[in-house]
Amino acid sequence: MIRAFSLLFGFATAHVLLETSRDALFLARLPASRLPWVYLAIAILALVLFDRLPTLLRGVHRSHELVYWLRVATIVTFILWAILSSSRPWTFYALYIWTGVLATLFIVRFWIVIGSTFTVTQANRAYTVIGAGAVAGGIVGAALAALLSLVFPARHLVLAAAAAFALTSLIPAADKADAESSEGGPPAGSRLLDAVGLVVAKPYLQRVGAVLLLGAITFTLVDFVFKSVVDRTVPAAQLDTFFALTYLGLNSLSLLIQLSVAAWLIRRLGVTRAMAVVPALLLTAGLGVAAGGGLVLALLLKAVDGSFRYSLHRTGSELLFVPLAPHVRDRVKPVLDVIGQRGGQAVASLIILLLLAISSSDAVFAALVAVAATVWLMLALDLRRHYLDVFRTSLTDEITAARWDLPELDVPGLEALLKSLDDGDERRVVSAMELMAAYGKTTLIPTMILRSSQDRVVVRATELL
Repeated sequence: MIRAFSLLFGFATAHVLLETSRDALFLARLPASRLPWVYLAIAILALVLFDRLPTLLRGVHRSHELVYWLRVATIVTFILWAILSSSRPWTFYALYIWTGVLATLFIVRFWIVIGSTFTVTQANRAYTVIGAGAVAGGIVGAALAALLSLVFPARHLVLAAAAAFALTSLIPAADKADAESSEGGPPAGSRLLDAVGLVVAKPYLQRVGAVLLLGAITFTLVDFVFKSVVDRTVPAAQLDTFFALTYLGLNSLSLLIQLSVAAWLIRRLGVTRAMAVVPALLLTAGLGVAAGGGLVLALLLKAVDGSFRYSLHRTGSELLFVPLAPHVRDRVKPVLDVIGQRGGQAVASLIILLLLAISSSDAVFAALVAVAATVWLMLALDLRRHYLDVFRTSLTDEITAARWDLPELDVPGLEALLKSLDDGDERRVVSAMELMAAYGKTTLIPTMILRSSQDRVVVRATELL
């Protein structure tokens, strides 16, 4: 878990440096109305490269894959820094597209590689801690960008990003023993058409895909609204400092949410209900921008996006895949991640381009954010029943694989089990119910436990009672 945290921390540090330079350079030289075209290009290129991953990663062990990506990131980012000195428009397009494609491929593969090391019962805590690495790295990257922008032109933040990628690639991805036993790169079955067929056949996966797609559409619209307002209101010479300080604030808020709110919300509301929090907040903020407009309200809208997307939303999205069987998860998760994120970005890009032919009003696009967030919210709330069905199957399989011989149960032991049913840790509650079932004491499990806010507890109690 420490290695995973460190790798994600280092990547996020470098990527925020890259993002800050990208946004500042692009908007200083090109109008915000060009953004939908780069969104679309990122989506298309990411989908094409993703389908070729088995070929691109042939011979690369899974345990070495993340270091491989970091080395590629170092080389390509350094080349971009060198060619940006020409200040030709195509170089700014190239930088923007590379930043988006790199984030898609690395993050998708990161969670696949890391996810293969955790069981259903381990993932809730581990993913929250690992996910904090991205947010903490974002803070460090934004702070470095803010300091460097006071001394150097925005282009040199790209060189700093290349150096950060290089340093992160020195972190060992796995022990030697793990490397020898790890699988190779992505399985052949992870190709788009094969995995899409599996998604179509499973209602739960269809709904997860729809939630991820609507989330990406909404986030892309938010990004466009925010950068359109910034393009009009912030002087070009101040863009690098503005974006660095903005990302520093957003990542700091995101870390606070990740460490103090995200895990608590997931425990209290369950995974699927927690996934409804972000669209509900974006709906409210989108309506505010549509009604008022201006940089302050646009910053508030972006604050909801930037502080929750990589904390609560990212952690919740990863947990939606945990109950799946490992062979299914490996096949469909990268596909749904890419199609959800970049497919949603492509759809949003086309919508923006169509609307720009009619109106360039920020209020119109902010209202569209509210509409997209409403649909997303409805889909997230509908996901609960299907998630519980998949989780029930996964939990049953996990329990079946872990039977053991039991000692005789005495009165103090029974009292301890009953007391554990009130524990705040859902794993202990589920374990206590399992022990009571093994001893034939399920009649002593109180029916009030069915009102628990913890999904796992409700699922197993329903089975046993």
